[in-house]
Amino acid sequence: MSLRSLWPVLWVVTIGWSQTNQVAYVKYYRDRAAFLGDVPLPAHSRHQSAHLDVYFNEQDQPLLLENISASGDTVERKVFAYGPDGALTQTLLIGGDHPDGKEVTLYGEGEPWSVAFRKAAFAPQLHLHFAEQRTRFRLDSSNRIQSLTFYTVNGFPYGQITFVYGPGDYHQEERWETLPDHT
Repeated sequence: MSLRSLWPVLWVVTIGWSQTNQVAYVKYYRDRAAFLGDVPLPAHSRHQSAHLDVYFNEQDQPLLLENISASGDTVERKVFAYGPDGALTQTLLIGGDHPDGKEVTLYGEGEPWSVAFRKAAFAPQLHLHFAEQRTRFRLDSSNRIQSLTFYTVNGFPYGQITFVYGPGDYHQEERWETLPDHT
């Protein structure tokens, strides 16, 4: 296959990728419940009140969610990323409960840290299912990983790895713990 015959394929892939990551429109919501229920706020109603700005792509997938205070300041931002099949693969949360750090969430049972944790924590004969599980990475202001927390599809934490740093900010220790069963 010649390079010339690959150009149309590369062009289609590039256009398809860029369209999924470009903002097509913005909607405003009063709160997270209104966002989840897709009950938008009229644009003129958002002034002088706390609200959410949500930016969507052509496939109606949210790309960016901004929590805006009544004074117009951005309290937190959440960025969404999607795989080629359109499934949510990861999110990045900046601000919110931890203004000095960030949270990155990866979705799917194949995330390498969660696979290693499950192999170490659970016996293979248990036949546990972790489809649609998620791993939340908590980072500090220096972008060092502080902890990883593993969640089931129902949102219950089943494990955590905490990272300890020593003098000179070198990784010194990992503490692996299984969290209580919430089923």
